[in-house]
Amino acid sequence: MRTLFKLLIVLELFAGVHMPFACAAEGPYFDHSLFEQFLKKYVNTAGEVDFSAVKKAPLLLNQYLSKLKTAAAGKDPKLWDMEKVWPREEQMAFWLNAYHAAVISEIIKKYPLRSINDIEGVWTGPAIEVGPLTFSLNTIRLERLLKVFHDEKINMALACGARSCPPFPREAFNALRVEGQLYLAANQRIQDERFVSVDPKKKRVFLSRIFQWYESDFVLDFGSAISDSLKFSPSQMAVLSFVRHYLQNAEQIDFIETLDYKIKYLPFDWSLPDWHQEKPA
Repeated sequence: MRTLFKLLIVLELFAGVHMPFACAAEGPYFDHSLFEQFLKKYVNTAGEVDFSAVKKAPLLLNQYLSKLKTAAAGKDPKLWDMEKVWPREEQMAFWLNAYHAAVISEIIKKYPLRSINDIEGVWTGPAIEVGPLTFSLNTIRLERLLKVFHDEKINMALACGARSCPPFPREAFNALRVEGQLYLAANQRIQDERFVSVDPKKKRVFLSRIFQWYESDFVLDFGSAISDSLKFSPSQMAVLSFVRHYLQNAEQIDFIETLDYKIKYLPFDWSLPDWHQEKPA
């Protein structure tokens, strides 16, 4: 019954995300087709990026970055505020795509390298120009995504350029589909043992360190979904509620609800999700 219920939710969700949003029709559109072309060309089905090929031929990426830079051309920098002008779905898709473009751009500047963390100041330094403003990766994630939309699923969709992060998408986020795209990202991460592994026999729940680092982001929507427990902190309870919400295995769902286990965090692999396409002879 749980599986059937979740299936109905998914079908209902996707029936909605393919219908035009009334608010989107009134707001400015931003064409992400350049980034869509880029992702399909340089990202494989595992979410890895052919950084070497991008380094040699960065035209598509640079064209998209230039388009982001002119997003608010002609507007007074002091008055420019996307939150007051653009519809919610337009903003969300825009910043998700901008973040991924910025991550790849930062890596390409220093490539070849072993890890994105080898780039000094990569998270806090200037990474991308949007309109008249410059943003760091942390500013996009915290100020333009999580602070504005309060959606914990964003953490399941942002590829931070490491193998233990969510994979890079092969399609750009789109205002008409962004809610469904985020739902799919969250659902896929929870079914992926690299992010969540439930072991009732060992009484262990293994979680990605993303859930440890960003656990407070899950409190808003999932803070009271499981009864209070002295065993886990409120933020851990919120994460467990989130995991339970997306699990599809009935036995694992029942086990999560018992709270009779320990949480263990999985090792985090910071190496680049690097993909080298086979070139024709």
